Amino acid sequence: MTGLGVMGVCISAAAFAPNFIVLMFLLMGTGLGGSMIPPNSMAAISDVVSPEKRGRAIGVAQGIMASAVVVGVPVVAVLTSVADWRLPFLVVGGLLLATFALSWLWYPKSPNTGPRSFSYLNRFKELGSIPVFRVGMLANFSQRIAFYAVLGYLAAYLIDSYDVSVGETALPLAVVGAGAVIGSLFGGMIASHQKRLGLVAVSGLAGGAGVLIVFAIDPAIWATVAIAFGAVCVLSIGWPVFITFATDIAGPSRATAIGMMGASNRMGGFIGSALGGAFLAIGGFSAVGIFCLATVAVSALVMRLAVREPHASA
Repeated sequence: MTGLGVMGVCISAAAFAPNFIVLMFLLMGTGLGGSMIPPNSMAAISDVVSPEKRGRAIGVAQGIMASAVVVGVPVVAVLTSVADWRLPFLVVGGLLLATFALSWLWYPKSPNTGPRSFSYLNRFKELGSIPVFRVGMLANFSQRIAFYAVLGYLAAYLIDSYDVSVGETALPLAVVGAGAVIGSLFGGMIASHQKRLGLVAVSGLAGGAGVLIVFAIDPAIWATVAIAFGAVCVLSIGWPVFITFATDIAGPSRATAIGMMGASNRMGGFIGSALGGAFLAIGGFSAVGIFCLATVAVSALVMRLAVREPHASA
């Protein structure tokens, strides 16, 4: 709730920012508020949904978040073309504040059990001391490197290989982004399966192979988009599974576990973009494809050798 409120206020205020410095500080506040929402939302889902249905519910939530990106970018572009850059901030800020008000009424309330002890750092230490959780974060981190690398460099590849404009990449990128929605939904369906880690490893390898094909071969542009759609789809399967895996291990510290798993996700995005650029400079887009395949191979190897289900490691 705090995250929603902070985001809504900061984005709405950004529409009236008098200069770039104020705008940057407001956007930093937006990021701070936004970072509070996913871990606590997933933890709330874990609290109110039975363990058998938890993975599917998390997958649906992740699919909705992915679809927001697919829908949101073109909507913001339309709003900007209708007026100016301030209108999207007003519209999005208003929607967030409305969501805050509705969530205040509808969000599940925890029963009042009296004073509770809380140690923020101890929860991190407790989860960090669980070997299977640390290795699970590593497997997720390695797989997300490939996911963010392909999303980050696909537009540049389309522009470079097919001589399209930046605007003409919008539709292909939206199609590829839809793969993340479908992959998240499917990941939710298998998130409680007893062989979920093996399925994630295989899907990751398939996605890495797809990324290599995308960047190494130059078929027609829509064939490339179709292959990239499939690669992003299977690379998205792992994220809901890793989130569910974290909640299964964390016990009462689910929000902290999801936040830590989310940190490995974001770190994968940072490393994927940074190292992807280095490989692009060294060997072109084909080198980026090889890099992505190597990272998912590391993830699959880690899951095969070191990650065990909670019941198996108990």
